[in-house]
Amino acid sequence: MSIDRLSRRQWSGAVAGLLAGLPPLFAQVNGLAAEPSSFRSVKDVRQRIPDELDRPVNRVTSSHRGWEIREDQYTIAANTSLADAEWAAAEVGRARAEMAALADRFTQVHRAADFGLNSLQVVIDGEQARERDAPPTTLNVVGIQTQVLINVSPGQPRLAQQRLRLRQATAFSLLHAAELDATLPAWVVLGMAGHVARAGEPDSVPLPGEFAPAGVSVGGEQWRFARTAADRLAAPPEDLDRAALAVEYLLTGDDAVHAAALLSAIQATNAGQRGQASRRINSPPGNEGVGVDEPGSVLAQLAKQAEREVPAWRKDPLRGQPEFKPEAGADPALVAAEREMLVVLKLLRRLTAAAPSRTVAKREEQSSRARAGTRIDEFLQQLATGSLPALSTLDADGQLLLSTDRQRMQALLGWNGQKYRAARQMPSGAKATGGESPMPPQLETRLPSGQVLIGWLADNPESPLRPRAKFEVVASRSRLADRRGGAAPAAGASTPAPSAP
Repeated sequence: MSIDRLSRRQWSGAVAGLLAGLPPLFAQVNGLAAEPSSFRSVKDVRQRIPDELDRPVNRVTSSHRGWEIREDQYTIAANTSLADAEWAAAEVGRARAEMAALADRFTQVHRAADFGLNSLQVVIDGEQARERDAPPTTLNVVGIQTQVLINVSPGQPRLAQQRLRLRQATAFSLLHAAELDATLPAWVVLGMAGHVARAGEPDSVPLPGEFAPAGVSVGGEQWRFARTAADRLAAPPEDLDRAALAVEYLLTGDDAVHAAALLSAIQATNAGQRGQASRRINSPPGNEGVGVDEPGSVLAQLAKQAEREVPAWRKDPLRGQPEFKPEAGADPALVAAEREMLVVLKLLRRLTAAAPSRTVAKREEQSSRARAGTRIDEFLQQLATGSLPALSTLDADGQLLLSTDRQRMQALLGWNGQKYRAARQMPSGAKATGGESPMPPQLETRLPSGQVLIGWLADNPESPLRPRAKFEVVASRSRLADRRGGAAPAAGASTPAPSAP
């Protein structure tokens, strides 16, 4: 059909289509076009059709080349035995779950549907290594995949002896698949991987870097460093053990006092750098470095603090944690209640230390205790509702606890902080403070037996950084007798039931 024969309606449709195509054209010319929907990225959290081609059809397969175990996110291949493959698969599954639990505190990318399908490949090789000076465990990054080669040939460490390196590589693979190594400094990424590798292990266990000589690259440098030559990156040698100790101290050292600041800084840095990283990744690999520790940033300050404190912390790993010695033969239920109260006392100690102290005369001690009790009750309510800045400490089971963990805080403090309150009477083992000394927080809670448990943290002259946890059990009616001026029953004494009116 010729142009002169087009109807008015056809002309209108053609012009409208041309005008509709102009804005995307101009946006592409100016580099402002939105990311096409066909491009896959961890930033895209939309629900998609499952990638069935990346899912295993058979979980366990075997051939003349060995055995293979496939899960959605990782593949284990071994030419030694099926038992080796199953052992490695179990270790990878546990390490991946622990790394995901830690990553939950600063990102949710790894919780998206179909995240990191087949992103980790582990090969257990029983043949002689091709390179004589190659380390037993080799980790490499190819695109989104992390490849781990574990050599168990004669003369090399056994598979179980390379367990920490396998766990470290597994943790690193999750961070790499989430593109966190493109936004965070290298010491943070490698340190978190090393911390997860050593989680739950005694101090006598060697560090993960024992089988990775200093200066050996871990992989993924193309995300972080610029080029010094056409075939070389400006990647400084990373000390894996040093990074692991720094992150482990910041997460657990000194009763995890720095953990909240570290996780908050990681979350802020990741959110701020992700947009810049997405633009830089589109440039030729290695030409633009991302995830560099900027001087003066919170992460840089925490790294310097860790460098200063790690030597003293390694000599005394319990530094900053209160001394708690249950009585021999004590009721396990009572000891568990004391451990939970100790967690609350540690949080209150940090809150009251940050709050301005008031100096009062001895004659005003009673009114000072009332004001302190009111302030403690307010702190408990604010902790339960999450209205205070994030605080961190070690929970009763030794795991990291943040005051922003609403579910755990509700179980610990009760609804609206009603489980504990400021002690209404002075425990017999506590000394009243006055003058210039601040009054230590003292809590009480009612036990299922009807008795009242009172706890506080006392100064420890022998170890000032480790206060002593003190507890006392009194009868439930001792407070009433104290108010009436009568003699309080002895600790643990039975109290007769009140008579009916």
